[in-house]
Amino acid sequence: MKKFDVKEYSLIPPPFGGVSVYLVRLIRQLNHDGIKAGAYYSFDNNDSEIKESPLFDLFVWDKSVSRTRRFISHFKRMIKASSDYKIIHIHGHEVMILAAFVHLVRRQAIVITIHNAMIIETYSRFSYFKKQAFNYLARSDARWIAVSEQAKERLLALPVRFRHPIEVIPAYVPDTSEIQPLPKPLMDYLNHHKKIITFYGRSFMVFKGQDVYGFQTAIRMYSRLINYYNEAVGLVLCISDVSDSKSIEKLHRLALELHIDDAIFWQMGAIKEIRSLWRGTDLYIRPTVTDGDSVSIRDVLAEGAAVVASDVCQRPGGVVTYRYGDDDDFFNTCVNTLNKSRLAPNESFHYYNMIKGIYLSLMEENRL
Repeated sequence: MKKFDVKEYSLIPPPFGGVSVYLVRLIRQLNHDGIKAGAYYSFDNNDSEIKESPLFDLFVWDKSVSRTRRFISHFKRMIKASSDYKIIHIHGHEVMILAAFVHLVRRQAIVITIHNAMIIETYSRFSYFKKQAFNYLARSDARWIAVSEQAKERLLALPVRFRHPIEVIPAYVPDTSEIQPLPKPLMDYLNHHKKIITFYGRSFMVFKGQDVYGFQTAIRMYSRLINYYNEAVGLVLCISDVSDSKSIEKLHRLALELHIDDAIFWQMGAIKEIRSLWRGTDLYIRPTVTDGDSVSIRDVLAEGAAVVASDVCQRPGGVVTYRYGDDDDFFNTCVNTLNKSRLAPNESFHYYNMIKGIYLSLMEENRL
């Protein structure tokens, strides 16, 4: 008899990002609802409660493992860590071979979520064995989930035949954490401006040679806004992964050229009081070149702030879109949106209940 219910095959923070933040909330809510769920943590996680919990395991897999003698030992360790769970939920493609092995040998129920629309390009770079594992899982009874219609379309465009329909379920669970005061420097910055724009980029990801999050686009647009509003508008620019110092320096140089470096609040690293920031935000901007389903967009909307995002994919209801690549349209859309009143806060557990329903149905179908 399995001791636990669901193992989320992904890292919980750190590192901070949309998927890991989503998983923290998902696991917390599942355990609150009586479903025993766990995940993995990285070497730099200092949360003693997580490390001492039987629901969490140290993640010992990385890209180099499959090319070294460590493969067998790490493979066995990951298999053992999943053996006490009824359902394995894969987030992404990194452990696809492992997931196929778990399903083939242990016959455990598998759920796979694809979190962005870059799967065609990603799949093309898969090794032969990873493609075979991916194809096997597509043909199996594994449940596949895409976080957006665009991600689903990309999955269906692969040279792969899926046994079951792909469900679209945005990766979102509302943030129910306690509202905490912002650090004084950030709070002072917010109070000093009539309007606050916020931009969030997890890291300097590249897609087809382009900056995924649109860091430079955001800075250039803000340089126009600050002139239009005569410095009454502030920009909080959040970068959660600060390991790429060269890219950060490049952004500072651009801001210096535009004479706005000192006008921006450079939020380096993850911010724990993120709900308070969203509540102090008038406009959140998302000029991405591609996207999955953004946790930050839904969080901002839940707190009543406005969102302007590129039209590269279907966006949640309430988001105002602009034509991607059209800087004038981006600027004008931001101006028009800033002139409107804040929305009413709206918190919904609809997508969480969909995921929970899948877990419960799998346990019932398989008598787990």
